[in-house]
Amino acid sequence: RSRSCFSLVCCSPIFTAMKTSEMMMIFSHFVGCFNGLGMVYSFGYWIPALLEEFGGSQAQTQLMVGLLQSGFFLGGIPARLVLKKFGFRFTYLAGSAIMVVVLLIMSFAQELWVAYLVVLAGLGMHAPFLASGSLIPRHLSQQNAARYNAFAVTGSGFGTIAWANLARVLIPEVGWRVGLRVLAACVASLYLVGAVGQYEPPALSASDQKAADGGMFAVFKDPKFKITCAAVACSGFGYILPFAVQAVHAENIGLTSGESATVYTIFGTFSIAGRISAGLVAARCNPLVVWVGAYWAIGGCISLVAAAPNFEVLALGNAMLGLASGPMIALIIPGLRELVGLARIPDALVWIMVVQGMSSLPAPTVAGWLADQTGSYVEGILIGA
Repeated sequence: RSRSCFSLVCCSPIFTAMKTSEMMMIFSHFVGCFNGLGMVYSFGYWIPALLEEFGGSQAQTQLMVGLLQSGFFLGGIPARLVLKKFGFRFTYLAGSAIMVVVLLIMSFAQELWVAYLVVLAGLGMHAPFLASGSLIPRHLSQQNAARYNAFAVTGSGFGTIAWANLARVLIPEVGWRVGLRVLAACVASLYLVGAVGQYEPPALSASDQKAADGGMFAVFKDPKFKITCAAVACSGFGYILPFAVQAVHAENIGLTSGESATVYTIFGTFSIAGRISAGLVAARCNPLVVWVGAYWAIGGCISLVAAAPNFEVLALGNAMLGLASGPMIALIIPGLRELVGLARIPDALVWIMVVQGMSSLPAPTVAGWLADQTGSYVEGILIGA
């Protein structure tokens, strides 16, 4: 008798060795990535409808995507403060609630500036991502954390597929306003289930606790972490940019809305493979080495996305980008564990996301401004590469 893919995965030796609480914890981070990074990657699909609704320029409308992305990346600062004071599950649920409420408010917007509140949705959805991601290494060894975190972050790929295709169905059928309300309901339901896996971690050792009590800025005493932050700042401008502008870029080169959603789906599908393979490789070697190598490959893939003249080449660029981006997402937390130690992972993750957010904020607006001048997004995406 045939079994579902879910049953095959859950019954595999990799997962049968896990406790139920550990499986729920991994699923909790899966949801954090599904709703968080999945939304960051796919929200650009809503932009053509918002351009038509509000009549803003490309730069004004693309700013909305930049605000969502930057809100997500900068959201680690308030999320970390809440996490230290109230714990993992409260932080997870509080951020979820903020995201859902903001999506509902946006669905009633009559002017473009109201939609800029999306920055608060970004801030909110970082909290579940930070809480769930920081919890995994507290419960698991480095090898197991690298392996299972790779499975958890496939949520970003599945989320990209799901949210882009949900928008493809909802926008023409019920309009973007009702579509956002349906989206909010789906997000809320997933977060409620994911919160179940937010189990309090075992106590830190005395040395780790001393490191954790050093404050959020203590990680900058390590010169290697400073260099890492500088590298992430440079990459942040380029990596997120294609997802922000891709729906309009695809429209400009003659793709239909259905083909555009398919491109997002292709990225999501190949990113799942990239994240799983990166985790399996990093479980056997230093994750920092794998992480750095991925950055070089990503630059070439973004160039291919920019130069794509048709659906086939754009799809190929997204497939390659999905594979190449696997290590960058899957190995953030295992890499930080190698770099700064177990106790400082939450603080290090916050600052990695902050510097990426600061560099990613202007990217869609710059690309939109160039598109207003030239009629094309090619130049803007190439700057990112």
